[in-house]
Amino acid sequence: MARIKVRPMQPGDIAPAAALLAERHKRDRARLPFLNKVFEEPTECEALVRDTLQNPRAFAVAAELDGRLVGYLVGEREHHHPASLPAQWVPPYTFAIGLQGHAVAADVNAVDVYRLMYGELAARAVERGFFEHRVYIVPGDRDVEEAWVNLGFGRSLVCAVRDTSPVPLDGQAAGVEVHQATSEDAEVVMQLEDANTRHHYSSPIFWPYLHETMAAARQYQESLLADPANAHFVAYKNGEPLGMNTFNPPDWVSPLIQGGRSIYLYQGVVVEKARGNGIGKALLARSMDWAREQGYECCALHFASANASGASFWLGQGFANTPWPAASTSALAGRVPASGSPAAERAANACEVLLDSPPIARTEPRRESGSVEEPRLSDLPVRPVGELEVARTEHRLVIRHSSPVMGVHTDQFQLPDEGANFFLRFAPGGALQRFAAL
Repeated sequence: MARIKVRPMQPGDIAPAAALLAERHKRDRARLPFLNKVFEEPTECEALVRDTLQNPRAFAVAAELDGRLVGYLVGEREHHHPASLPAQWVPPYTFAIGLQGHAVAADVNAVDVYRLMYGELAARAVERGFFEHRVYIVPGDRDVEEAWVNLGFGRSLVCAVRDTSPVPLDGQAAGVEVHQATSEDAEVVMQLEDANTRHHYSSPIFWPYLHETMAAARQYQESLLADPANAHFVAYKNGEPLGMNTFNPPDWVSPLIQGGRSIYLYQGVVVEKARGNGIGKALLARSMDWAREQGYECCALHFASANASGASFWLGQGFANTPWPAASTSALAGRVPASGSPAAERAANACEVLLDSPPIARTEPRRESGSVEEPRLSDLPVRPVGELEVARTEHRLVIRHSSPVMGVHTDQFQLPDEGANFFLRFAPGGALQRFAAL
């Protein structure tokens, strides 16, 4: 019986990989016709695959069966500075597989092929210190979903799209005024952004609230406000700002999804005390009126799967209806809604979801071939860091830590240079979850 062979992806694989992507996209559009029809053509997919493969931060593998390409997988090493804007949502060392970064032929077992390809790719990423892994998929393909759930991934983020048709109002938001913000309103915008960030910090979302990223967030908002093409709408009642919609170009949305001239809803927030009073709907109505006036055909956004108030609002405001359906309830790792259940039906209307892997614990030292003898902690000067003991040589970091579960434990890591800073995260039981040289 022929066996699937996994090897490094080469430039000569671009055309057959593009054919696999176009084949997958055609299957996805059969379920979700609002996806971009252009990419049903392999020639249109070639540029996407080429750009993904030629990314200098990419690792890529291909799967062969009897000399035929039956799958490919490309992931990008994302090294975000802890004080940068993306660090609000993405850990500094993340390995991400984009929507155009994978496809498997329809006539092979997707679970087996993805498992083999990810096994090769993940080993390379972990060896480089990238322990947070994520993959973007179009939901509704049960084989693809099963493949990634079997690998320990679970849904964490949803991309939703609707057309820019009018939002019907019911008069609930009496006394609410919606104004377009300018640079003079930067403090109001930052106040509402902070409310949005604090909401995502709360249970059960648990996104980090990082003081280190605040300066970058302000700089980004100020740059958006300086350009009227990136509209910001603020809802006031009795002079008090209670909610906001902000927009920017759809750079964070895959071209596979954008089926028309699109705008991206960057932030949609209503402060907690004012929710349920029609303010969010009034903001969205004004926003969609503006979007139509600017010639936009559709609006895209992302929301956290665990965001109960956000998910119910966006799903109730046209983001789950044809011709631009989107979004679904969350699916935890190891659990997929049963076929035919309401959750499965909603999942079939999502356009893209992000699946996060569980943190990969490192409990053994990283070693490079031909490395010198490992230093012993007792031979090195030790500096306490909280409940840790840390020693370092020119290119080596030694960490000793203890917990009631793990006892005393030592890890050793390579550092890129003598002065490198580092980031550590530990699981509640004491195991080292992540090390990153910064």
